[in-house]
Amino acid sequence: MIKTWDIFDTLVARRCIFPHAIFQIIEQQSKLQNFAKARITAEKNAAQRLENYNLDDIYIELQKISNLNDDAINNLKNLECEVEINQAIPITENLLQVKAGDILISDMYLPEKVIQQMLDKVGLIEPVEIVITTKGKSTGKIWNQFSEQKQFVFHIGNNLTSDVENPRKAGHESSISILSQLTEAEKFIAQKDFNFACYLRELRLKNPYTEEVQRNYWQLCTLNIGILILMVQLIDELQKKYNFEYLGFCGRDTFWMRKFYLKFKQSKNETPTANDYLHYSRKLVHNCEEDIAKYFSAKIDNRKALLIDLHGSGHTFNKLRSEMDMDFSIMICNIVTELEGKITWTKPTEIWNEESFGNFYFFITNGYAQEFFNCATHNTPIRLKTLEVGNKIVQQVT
Repeated sequence: MIKTWDIFDTLVARRCIFPHAIFQIIEQQSKLQNFAKARITAEKNAAQRLENYNLDDIYIELQKISNLNDDAINNLKNLECEVEINQAIPITENLLQVKAGDILISDMYLPEKVIQQMLDKVGLIEPVEIVITTKGKSTGKIWNQFSEQKQFVFHIGNNLTSDVENPRKAGHESSISILSQLTEAEKFIAQKDFNFACYLRELRLKNPYTEEVQRNYWQLCTLNIGILILMVQLIDELQKKYNFEYLGFCGRDTFWMRKFYLKFKQSKNETPTANDYLHYSRKLVHNCEEDIAKYFSAKIDNRKALLIDLHGSGHTFNKLRSEMDMDFSIMICNIVTELEGKITWTKPTEIWNEESFGNFYFFITNGYAQEFFNCATHNTPIRLKTLEVGNKIVQQVT
């Protein structure tokens, strides 16, 4: 039995995820207004006019509807090939399974030399045969040809009809690959920051590990970065909305969040709001409640403050506010584990009172150990000692 592979979204993915996004990139780079829309129309026209069409045919149709000269058309066609090559990223888990003698089959309009360049870029080194058709898979013709020649294949691809159902109708075996699709976590990130979701997806697809534990670890790391970036954006929005003068990142879970916050502000060329990484834990509050209240008070220094914790109920914070007569807002980013591994964003609960500072609760549910990955390597402090700084008595954690 011959093993055959689909190419696009099975062995090679696009960094921009969607095929039509390629046309938008070309429009941006060429500065040709409405190119993307015209390019989509041109392909539809070519498909209606010709049973078999390629990139040259598409650009002939594009010239008809755009009135561009030959040089402009050739430049755009070459640019499309360049963008496709630049956007190509490997789906490593599948590429590692391709063996010498396998056949790669694609319903595609790009020239074979361009597809070969894309395969070279993603690191396919095995000698394989490449078969490019216009509608061979989608119509089932290519699978019937294999059957007529008494060649039976096991095909792997991402399209349920072209790559799975049609081969089986012709008597072949097939399997679907969904690696190129956005995961639930990436879909969640994409709702907030599409470009960052693309980046996380690229990291996942390039993952060189194949064993389950290593793969899960990689996903945990990439998802974790995404969650922290979203939290940092929310913190920045809240700070600007309510004019907080001080941000307190409470240990140990927010150690990396604070670092990301500083990088985030640097990337926007903005000055960070006054902030500190605060040593804080239930044990610390229990052992020396008055001392930690003095420690927090000295850090806040009568400023309008927002204190951030990654996971918790806010009970300990509220105890400090009520029993020690302290004023500050709190932001709790709760991570709730679910067995099915899905991720959703529950609308933030915002409790705000202009007379007394408020609370912000953000609930994220996912299947990943978020708190574990953000636990700083330093030990949780269990006591405080008094340190005189200038004319103030500040509590130093030991």
